[in-house]
Amino acid sequence: MPIILEGLNDNKIIEFTPTGVSMFPNIIGNIDKVYLSKIDKLKKYDMVLYKKENGPYILHRIIKVKKDYYIIEGDNQLRFKDKVCKKDIIAKVIKYEHKGKMIDCNIKKFYFNSFFKVLLKFPRKVFYKIFKTKQRYDKQ
Repeated sequence: MPIILEGLNDNKIIEFTPTGVSMFPNIIGNIDKVYLSKIDKLKKYDMVLYKKENGPYILHRIIKVKKDYYIIEGDNQLRFKDKVCKKDIIAKVIKYEHKGKMIDCNIKKFYFNSFFKVLLKFPRKVFYKIFKTKQRYDKQ
């Protein structure tokens, strides 16, 4: 991560391959690439790289903007949201490569698609609860 931070300080666009499944299906861990830049202005639905206090670096989406902090969540997470201070955000995703196709994060289509991905989380949560309840019932 120090190499990424150094590149961002030099105003370079940094390419890296994230790991994990928290941004699936938009970003597939260990396969897709993201391109980071220094933060200019952040808004709802931007994807950002931040550092948890005494913890790992995480790439997630802003779902709510507050005066002094952001509420951030992974696209594939149904329960966990982080309250992240502005000072803890390191970079913004300006584009990403998904299944060989480059996705620009600075166009209206990106924000429109992001809106629906966040909107569909509630039905996913309901389905998840029903599925888990059914699994428990089936084990009895």
